[in-house]
This record gives sequence, C-alpha cells and structure tokens, in this order.
Amino acid sequence: MPNELRASTLLQLPQCPPMFALLRTIFLCQNPGVRKSDTTQSSFPAGHAQIDDTHVPSHAKVTELIASSRIALLPPEILCQIFLTALPDPPKIPIHSSIGPLSSSERITGDPWVFARVCQRWRALALASPNLWASIAVTTVLSERDLPALYAQLQRSKSAGLDILLKFQQGQRRSFEPFLSTLAGQCHRWRSIHLEFDGACPAPLAFYALGPMPRLKRVCFSGRGISNLVSYDFFKDAPNLSEVVLSSPGDFSIRNIPLPWAQLTRYTATYSDEATHFGNLSAASNSLVECDISFGSHGPDPPPELVRHGGSLTLLRLRRLVITHSVLLDSLVTPALQDLHVWGGIDRVLPFLHNSACALTRLALSMCDTAAYNIILLLRHTPSLKTLCIDFLGPTTESTALVSALVIRPLAEPLCSHLASISWGDRNDAMDRAGFVDMVVSRWRVSAPLRRLRFVGLYLGHPRMKGHGRRLRGLADEGMDVVILNGRKGTQAMDNWREC
Repeated sequence: MPNELRASTLLQLPQCPPMFALLRTIFLCQNPGVRKSDTTQSSFPAGHAQIDDTHVPSHAKVTELIASSRIALLPPEILCQIFLTALPDPPKIPIHSSIGPLSSSERITGDPWVFARVCQRWRALALASPNLWASIAVTTVLSERDLPALYAQLQRSKSAGLDILLKFQQGQRRSFEPFLSTLAGQCHRWRSIHLEFDGACPAPLAFYALGPMPRLKRVCFSGRGISNLVSYDFFKDAPNLSEVVLSSPGDFSIRNIPLPWAQLTRYTATYSDEATHFGNLSAASNSLVECDISFGSHGPDPPPELVRHGGSLTLLRLRRLVITHSVLLDSLVTPALQDLHVWGGIDRVLPFLHNSACALTRLALSMCDTAAYNIILLLRHTPSLKTLCIDFLGPTTESTALVSALVIRPLAEPLCSHLASISWGDRNDAMDRAGFVDMVVSRWRVSAPLRRLRFVGLYLGHPRMKGHGRRLRGLADEGMDVVILNGRKGTQAMDNWREC
C-alpha cells in the first residue's frame, strides 16, 4: 500500500523533535492496539557506505490499523509544514557552548532523513521539499561513509538557501577536502554559516576561494583557533550580511578577518575585556539594532580578568540589549532601547536608563540578588514596562517585599501599571507562594483600564505549588495564560529569556 504509514518508524519517534513526536502521540491515541512489541528495531542502522533510506519493514497487523489512521489523510501542504516545524533551528550553537561530536548516526537516522522512512507518500513529499535538506553540519574529521549522505543532502536541497555548520578539528581527513570544495562552490546559496576552529587547526585552502555570497545573513565564529585565521576578506561580497556572532573563551578574537560592521544590525559576542566589545560596537554604532554582550561569566560579580575601558558611545538605533554584567552600561547611551536583559547586580542600570532617556517595554533580570528596595526603585523609573522577567536569588524577606510592591491596591498608584506579562524565577524556593498568587490575582481581577496582565510564568526549584498552584491555574479558566515549571524545565525556560 503506497500511502500507508509504517508504525515501526512512528513508534521510534521519542528521539525525534517534539512536533514529529506529536504525530506519534496522535497515532497511538487513535490506534491503542499498537504497542512497541508489535514492531521490530530500527531498520536503518548508523553509517552506510551507500545511502538506502527506502527500506522499512511492514507488518500485516499494524498495516491494517495504519491504513485507516487520520494521519494518512493529512494534506501534503500541512505535512510539509509539520516537517519544517519539526526540524531544529538552523545550525546555531549557543555562544557559551562548543559544537559537540557530529556522528554519522545522528546525521543519517535523524532529521530530515527520518521523514523519508515513514511511507512512500512521506518520502516523496520529503524529497520534493528542498528546505528540508538545507541545514548541513559537518566536521573535518568525517569518514568516507559520511560522504554519500552529505552529497545526497546537498543534492536534495536543490536551490534552497543553506545553513552551514563547519567544525575544523585537528586530524583533518582527506575525505573532507572534496566535499568542502563542493560546498564552497555553493557559497552563493549560503544563508548562514557557523565556523568553529579547534586550536591551531587551519582552514583548508578551498575555504579561501569563496565567491559572492548574496544570500548570506548570519555568520558565527567560535573556538580558540579563530585568532589564528589567515588574513582574508571572506565577506567582501556579502551585501546582506546583518548578524555576526563571535563566540570564543578568554580574550581570543578575530584579528585578521574584516567584517562589514557598517551593515550589521545584530551583534552577539563573548569577550573577557570591555575594550574589544567597545571597539566592535563603535564600528557598528550607526546600524546595530540588537546586541548580546557576554564577558564569559554570569553572576553578580564581574569576571576577574575584566579589562575596563573609558569613554562613551551612543547607539542610536539599538532596541534590544543583553549583557552579562552591567559594567559596560557606564559607557553606553541608547535612546531607542526598549528591551534590556541584565545578569547580576543592577546598580548601573538606573543611571544608564537616565542617561539614555529611553522607555523600556521589557526588562529581564537574571541571577539577581539585589535588594528589593533597589529593584522597586528601578521599576518605578520604568513605568512603560509591559514585560517583566525576574530570576530572583534573594532571601524570603526580600522576595516578599518585591512581590508586595507589585500588588495593585485601591487608591494607591500601581507599580508598572502596563504589565501584560510577568515571569518569575524562584530557583531557591524562597518566595512566599501565597503572596505571589495574591499579587497575580490583584492584577487580574482589577477593573479596566488597569487589567492588562495576560501571562504569568512561575519557574521553581523542586517543591511544587500544591494548593497555591491550583489557585493560579484556576485563572487559566478565566482566560489568563499560566505556566508553572519545576526544576530543569524551569531553568531552561529562564535561559530562553535571552532569546526572546
């Protein structure tokens, strides 16, 4: 049956992205008689000398059930959108991480290969969707058996824009050179490129013979070897390059690679000295809209090796600023700033806002152990806030005072009266849960026009909310969007504030 879904593939989907796992859940709900014991193990083992992703064993018992499944009736347009949504983001690496090993098993049995193994219909749709194959991750120590999969993926991407991730490692193999030359020949299709250099590993000669890159928008350099790059203007023919990510530990920086600073709108970088950041920001001062600045560490205290820099810099177009220590705020003026995210202490934030004369609509404070009085003072000077995110590390007394200040009381001037979203981190489980719920209720039950709150997120350590959680979730029945997460999930949600 050409359009039947293969349960032996669907039942392996917990290792796949969430959207694709959703299809598995739908299938099992509609077909409760299907169990994992009804299927065999994966039929596509890691690593193939020849790419053969067409063979999937069928079973008479599950075939009869799958044929009537509603999943088989999904229109191709919806299926294609699900495929694209299920894929991970283009190959990006968080600026505080290194690229992990890229195994052939992950590449051959993972995205997007798994879509072509469910049924003939899905395979045909996957092969007809070039964007599904447009994210390519490769390391210089790849083996010969990886090449067929990479060449097949490049061919299936057709003319789609490519998101490339390359890791240059010691012990480079000859098998990498031919594929890199082929990939370099497609540089006119590159949409984003991430390059990580391990130690003193040089970039192959093919990489220094790139042509025009009219579609390139994002470039990322990382690793300790970036300071060893041979002088070369990679991006002289990249007119649409607008985002640069410079991620390297310590004081390693790109010295020999000129960047088109005047056209950049997004800057993300990790350097331990303020002077390097200041110099880069100065070069792009007339164009930057978003900045994510890290000094290589998080927390209330600055890194011990931080090198201070004097002077002042005005960024006229900057609307979003993320900074892991507020020391650089002494040197910046940002009159158009709307979104500020700061780690650790906030002593410099209020003078910075005063000098910039900006109107914040979003404020995020991560790993904040500042006294409640200082936070309340800051909030009183940001009346236009619509989104407030606080990861508070202070004791219960300080947390209680901060929550109490946000309560809306009759005949009293409310603090941050425009708040539509409150996200609160209580990883130390020191907050008065009842007081927090009372604060939320006071902002939800208040009459218009003060009733603006629409979202509440609470991210806890390990203890659960119990009765207070039921009160908070009860507001969801009245139309509020409520999220309560514990442990690791809560920590991950707070980490995502940086990407908002």
